[in-house]
Amino acid sequence: MSQRYPSILEFAQLGLLNAVSLLGGGALGWGLDSLLGTLPIFLFVGLLAGMAGGARYTWDRIKTYLAEPPGPSPEPPALP
Repeated sequence: MSQRYPSILEFAQLGLLNAVSLLGGGALGWGLDSLLGTLPIFLFVGLLAGMAGGARYTWDRIKTYLAEPPGPSPEPPALP
């Protein structure tokens, strides 16, 4: 049974998703700060939320490659 390895496009997807979530969280935080006049509180909150979201998605994707490949379940030993 062959194990599946990530392709270069899947690594690019992870990098792009992390960049978009970081920039999106920062932009939303900056916009909220501008609206409320509280610069830079929500900017930092948005950046942290973007980093956390990107890290969570990345970890979920990596776990699929670290898992044991599916195979037949082991048979219990026969009793004499």
